[in-house]
Amino acid sequence: MDDKNQHLEDLQEFRAIYVSERRNQIRTALDLRKSNGDGGMWGQQLKALQEIIEAVDRAIADEQDAEPSVYEKRGLRTID
Repeated sequence: MDDKNQHLEDLQEFRAIYVSERRNQIRTALDLRKSNGDGGMWGQQLKALQEIIEAVDRAIADEQDAEPSVYEKRGLRTID
């Protein structure tokens, strides 16, 4: 596997960790809300997690843009 593919896979794995954490925090907040009316103060943590996920999404897009197209890989088009 080349370095670019490894970077992309690493970012996707990293993103999955934060998506899982976001889901766990939402579940915890809802469970607390149901059990004792608490759980409404999780918005700031959710916002921080979402900002991280969006930053990782941008990094993934950047890595994908950095990869040469099929045409460039086959020498059918030059990279500018």
